[in-house]
Amino acid sequence: MYICGPDSNQVGERMEFYHLRSFVVVAETGNLTKAAKQLFTTPPAVSAHIRALEDELKTTLFERTSKGMHLTPKGEQLRLQAQKTLDSATDMVNLAVENADQVIGTFRLGLNRDASTLRIAELVKALVHRCPGIELELHALNTGQVLEKVSSGELDGGFVYGDTSPDLFHTELALQPITTIVPTSFDSTVIQSVYELAELPWISVGEHCPFDTALKKRVTQSIKSQVQSADNASRASLVEQGVGASFIELEVAQAMVTAKQAQRLTLLDFEIPLSLVAKQSALSNPVVKAVLEQLDALW
Repeated sequence: MYICGPDSNQVGERMEFYHLRSFVVVAETGNLTKAAKQLFTTPPAVSAHIRALEDELKTTLFERTSKGMHLTPKGEQLRLQAQKTLDSATDMVNLAVENADQVIGTFRLGLNRDASTLRIAELVKALVHRCPGIELELHALNTGQVLEKVSSGELDGGFVYGDTSPDLFHTELALQPITTIVPTSFDSTVIQSVYELAELPWISVGEHCPFDTALKKRVTQSIKSQVQSADNASRASLVEQGVGASFIELEVAQAMVTAKQAQRLTLLDFEIPLSLVAKQSALSNPVVKAVLEQLDALW
C-alpha cells in the first residue's frame, strides 16, 4: 500500500507501510537484529526498508554506530509522525471490520494483582480464539498507577481496587477481602485493639492506594510506616522477614499463615471492590471494545 498518490513528483510515492513499521521498531529497539525478530524478517530486509525510507525522505534517520542505531534529531521528529500514520491505518482497518476476529491492535492492560488471580491466561486464550489480531501488553502496577496511566492514555485499561475517577468507565468484577498480616516474631496476644495494632511498624503501599486510605480511615492515630512497597510479593516478603505489618489480600494471608510465614490479625478486616477501568472516550475503539467484552465474559 502506497502512502502517497501516483504523482511521480510527490515524495513518498514508493513509501510502504512496512517501511514505516520497520522504522518505528528499529527506533524502539536500537538494533536491526532485535527489530527483525519482532517483525519476523531478517536484518538485511529491515536495513533495506530503512535505506528505502531515507532515500524517499531524502534525510538520514539513524546514526549507525558499533553500539546500535540511534535516531537523528530529524529521525526522532519523523518517528512520531510515522507512529501516528501506522495508528491511523490500524484505526481505519478496525472501523471497517464487522467481526471481532478481524480487529487488529495492541491493548495495554494494567495489573494490580498477579496474572493468575486476574485470569490473564484465560483472557489470552479467549483472545487467541476469538480476536487473534489483538495483542496484550501487560503492566504490573498498583491501583494508583493504573488509574493515572489509564487517565493519561498510557494504558488502555486496567484492574484497580476501590473508588475510581468519574471520568473513567468502570465495571465491578468482585469484592476482595483484605486482612492484616504481621511477622511471626510479633507477640500477637498483646495486640487486642486497633490502637495497639496502629503502634506497630507498618509497610505501606504507596500514594493513591486504597489500602493506605482504608488504614487511615480505620486508625485515628498516626501510623509508623517504615517502608513503602506497591508490590504484593515484596510486602509479603518484608512481613515474613519481621519488618512490620501490612494489609494484603485474604487468600495471600491464608497461604502465608499455613506456611508459617506470617500471622493474621482480623481487627481491621474489610472488603474492597476489584474493578476494570478504561477511558470513556476509548469505549468505541474496536480493540478496547473487544477486550472488554472478553473480560466481561470471563468475570
